[in-house]
Amino acid sequence: MGAPETAIFLVAGNDEAAIEAEAKALVARLAGADPEPGALEAFRERDDLASGELLQQTIAALLAPPFLLEHKTVWLHKTSGFAMEVGKKGAAKSADAQAPARLAEVVSAGLPPGIRLVVSGPGAEKTFGDAFRQAGGQVKLCQKPDPKDRNWQAAMAGLIRTRAKEKGVVLESEAVECLVDALGVDTLRLDGELEKLACHAGERKTVSASDVLMLCRGEGGEVAAFALQEAVGQRSLPAVWGELQAALEREKDPEAAVLPLLRGLHGQFRSLLQIRVFLQEHREVHSAEVLKRCAESLSGEARAEALRRGFEFVTFHPFRLQKMYPMAQRYSGTELVRAIPLLRDAYQKCVTGGASNKQVLLEDLVVRLVGKG
Repeated sequence: MGAPETAIFLVAGNDEAAIEAEAKALVARLAGADPEPGALEAFRERDDLASGELLQQTIAALLAPPFLLEHKTVWLHKTSGFAMEVGKKGAAKSADAQAPARLAEVVSAGLPPGIRLVVSGPGAEKTFGDAFRQAGGQVKLCQKPDPKDRNWQAAMAGLIRTRAKEKGVVLESEAVECLVDALGVDTLRLDGELEKLACHAGERKTVSASDVLMLCRGEGGEVAAFALQEAVGQRSLPAVWGELQAALEREKDPEAAVLPLLRGLHGQFRSLLQIRVFLQEHREVHSAEVLKRCAESLSGEARAEALRRGFEFVTFHPFRLQKMYPMAQRYSGTELVRAIPLLRDAYQKCVTGGASNKQVLLEDLVVRLVGKG
């Protein structure tokens, strides 16, 4: 956010880890790393404190001038977010429902001299965004990459590089790609993983891909999909079966996990088919390294033409390309062509209710796709 130019700050979005880090850094800039007594009043969500009461305490602190100090910073942070939208039609008349609107009114009316306000938490922009902007406040949105976005890997890689730089961690480009594979869009784990990698690197300082593969084990739904795709790429049916069962066992509702896994497999086989078609047209590309160099050397016009023809893989990170080359070689062109409609039809059955048991459908499908003969 840079140097404070206002007394009102909102840190929101859907990235809990980034919101917490950004708000802490902002409060430290406003009140100092070691605030004087009375220079900072922080109000954080607690199990024994109702949401309305938390906001009422914050409002009372805002209306009380700083005692023997030039400035006082009031920080309101809710990790669960702010569910009540200000002015929402039909909102309840309870104190909890009225408190957000009251805080917005205090901000809109102008804070007393010497008061600085920081409000942070997931979804806070929906509740306070308009009021804070109209009052001349700064609104910072911390958004984590959306796995439904085709460019989410690049967005996550950029976030990893930014956070690593802030922590003084030097990541090789392949290490960034490995972290994307390990974390998916789980930004909550990012700081802990970076600190673990930094400690492991020690005086060497630079973190390699092998460090990430050794220390960072993927967890969560998105990462389970990556582990399954890796096994599919290796064309090892025992490994595929093990990763699939592990992914489903981690879910409270295994049936609900089938669709994301199907989407991931469909995208993987599409990419492998693109690479096979490209290799068929470019017989001179005979290794992963040559494929990587070929993609990197494409001019802007050539890259645009490749994308127009459906070769989306030319935009992939070089490390990812090198991993996918041998995967594409393990399947014949016929097998890859056959896989696309099979995956599409399976997804359609799950969406339309045509699958009586989604888990069994997926298990049968991966055996048909990966099995040989």
